[in-house]
Amino acid sequence: YMGENIRNILTFVMDDLITTFAGVLTNEKLSPELLPYEDELVSDFIGLTQQQERVIREAMEGNEDSLTITILRMDLERANYCLRTYLRTRLIKIELFAQHLLSEESTLMSPAERQFAQKLVTVQQNHFLRSFVAALPETHRTVDKPEMIPRPLSDTFVFVIANEEIGPFRVDA
Repeated sequence: YMGENIRNILTFVMDDLITTFAGVLTNEKLSPELLPYEDELVSDFIGLTQQQERVIREAMEGNEDSLTITILRMDLERANYCLRTYLRTRLIKIELFAQHLLSEESTLMSPAERQFAQKLVTVQQNHFLRSFVAALPETHRTVDKPEMIPRPLSDTFVFVIANEEIGPFRVDA
């Protein structure tokens, strides 16, 4: 059974990692483009949530009070929510821009995300060919012309909130 000190350290590290991860999640959600996959952070996050699950199991076996177990579970659920939202946000962008991301040989995706995007593009192209492309005239049967591939809108408006007063500042485009 883990002692009180180890549990406190784990909670502190978890809070710190959740704060860091929340910043990454916010950036990913607000960016129109897919940002680079945070492999090390995600791995650390998964490892820490697994460790938190072990602490909860040991606390339950050690007859820890239910309030402590409930707090530990809530902390774990908060961490899992952040991770799921980050991954879901990335998958939505990959679904929208799979052909574009694959055509650029980008390093933005994890290997699993790249595999998902490749399968998605293959399934979509097969579906299009069977559904309607085969019925089009020969000159219009392609579905992968560069102008047909959806791309993220990288020239949209961006809103910025300053954390501190810096005086007059001009942003050059």
